[in-house]
Amino acid sequence: MKIKDSIQKISFITRSSDWRLSFVPFIIGCVYLWLSVFKIGFNLQTLILFFISLVTTVGFASLGYFINEYFDKESDRASGKINKLSLLTTPKQLLLFILLSAITFVPWFWLPTNKISWLLISCEIALFLLYSLPFPRFKTNYVVSGFIDSLYAYVIPLLLAYYTYKIYSGGSLEPFIYALGFATFFIGFRNITIHHVNDIFKDRLSGNNTLPQKIGVKKTSILITVLLFYEAIFFVLFSYLSICNNWLFVFWILFYLMFIFIKLYQLNFNIRINYVAVEPIRHLTDKAYQIAFPFFNLIILIIWDWGWLILLPIHILILTPVSVLKPILFFVKWLQVKLRLIFFVYIKNTLRKCLSMSINYPIYYLFLIAGVNLKKENMSAIEYFKKKTKN
Repeated sequence: MKIKDSIQKISFITRSSDWRLSFVPFIIGCVYLWLSVFKIGFNLQTLILFFISLVTTVGFASLGYFINEYFDKESDRASGKINKLSLLTTPKQLLLFILLSAITFVPWFWLPTNKISWLLISCEIALFLLYSLPFPRFKTNYVVSGFIDSLYAYVIPLLLAYYTYKIYSGGSLEPFIYALGFATFFIGFRNITIHHVNDIFKDRLSGNNTLPQKIGVKKTSILITVLLFYEAIFFVLFSYLSICNNWLFVFWILFYLMFIFIKLYQLNFNIRINYVAVEPIRHLTDKAYQIAFPFFNLIILIIWDWGWLILLPIHILILTPVSVLKPILFFVKWLQVKLRLIFFVYIKNTLRKCLSMSINYPIYYLFLIAGVNLKKENMSAIEYFKKKTKN
């Protein structure tokens, strides 16, 4: 099997489509923020630090899905859902587990750590297992499953990344991390609630009890609305506190609020609270976190240290959805055509002026010496000769 095919198969089995363009860009966007907040300049060592951080982030995300998928085999079979991990033989599953574990943990031989780091790593793995293992399998407990998913999917990775760069830089604890932690908890809880809404029928068949099943569509819609409200409040609070580190966050607050307003405008402000759980408004703020926030932090980082410009094409190629890239590529092509046209016109005019100066002017002055002013005659040298010939 070719390397490309192998990577695509691993990506399919670990359900990378669920986290590559949502969870990972947000966490890496936060890494851009840590780099600028802690004044970590660009050099070979810090570039390697960034790439190792990216590797372990992908590792945690894929390992979490692997563990969840492995212990979901029976419930998936009961609900008629395809368990992607079951497509592999047992030896290949073991090999994949070893590979994902290596991607997750080997980077920590180089990444800076302290007791808090190892505590967070331990909590992350413990929550993976508590959520998925046959016992206690908190995934089936509608009371705590959302809390656990929010913690291991967003809050703990956020704090782990923060402490890693705090240790590396020797910086102090920033107040905004608390507000951002609460914001990501509400984001995570909303996302897992939406996931449970999407899988509600399959969850019933598999015996997986979830919160939307217990409280119904109306209360789930109210819950998602409340979660959206609180995540927005805490995200604005985080952004406000971040102004102390970089005044450019004023623009982020304005953008974030305008983004929400535009999204609501696109929906004609038609908010049916009782049906939020099944309508597009449930994803109101997602693109702001997955696309705009990482780009904003990367721009701030580049402004502070131009060396980090090297991350821009990497972020665009790896962590940006095709739906965003298409209009950008279209604009680039349009701009390229316009620039070519402008360049062609400029070259043409410049060439014409050069020819005029090198040919027409000498001819004009030669005629002037001979007592003929072609400008007064309002004709070219050829036209003058034709006139004389006719005479």
